[in-house]
Amino acid sequence: MKSRPVYILITIVITSCILCSCSKSRAIENLPPSVDPAAIPDVLIKSDAAFREREDLLKLRDAIAQLATVRDPDNRNFEVERRFAEFNYFLGIHTDDEKEAEAAFDKGREAGKIVSKLEPEKPDGYFWFAANLGELSRKSPITVGLRSVDDIKEAMNKVIEMQPNFQGGSAYDALAQVELATRINGGKAENAVQYLEKGVAI
Repeated sequence: MKSRPVYILITIVITSCILCSCSKSRAIENLPPSVDPAAIPDVLIKSDAAFREREDLLKLRDAIAQLATVRDPDNRNFEVERRFAEFNYFLGIHTDDEKEAEAAFDKGREAGKIVSKLEPEKPDGYFWFAANLGELSRKSPITVGLRSVDDIKEAMNKVIEMQPNFQGGSAYDALAQVELATRINGGKAENAVQYLEKGVAI
């Protein structure tokens, strides 16, 4: 009878080891497959071709899906992430599905943040981060908008500092919209006018 607790303890230990092993196996199985860098150029060409026909949302979704296949969290690629941020922005703007739009803007925001870290001296990441965040703020002005104003302003001002004519001077338009949308919290219409005039000049 004295040996019974020992057998029980051994059984528990063995069971725990088996469960731990199964858990690790599942974790390994759920890891994303490694991305072959050699596949990226071809995917970029195909996704760009689909994006040029973005009036057809199926083409736009296909462009995004193709880019998703070569996104590697362990080895980020500037061109892949930049396009992923931009393409998701356009999907969010044009889809009639509110959930799809919100998900697209969220993915675009995160990709934009990645791009700004990959190439901090280029305006691309800051612009697409702020553009996507701006649309999320428009959809959720209380939960997202109020706490995102400074982030949007900071990112768009970086774009202007680096390349004022980036995306046709759209950073000025974005800052003007922020001023108008935050008039009850310090935004000023005259500031919006100044931003717009600078954008028009570009």
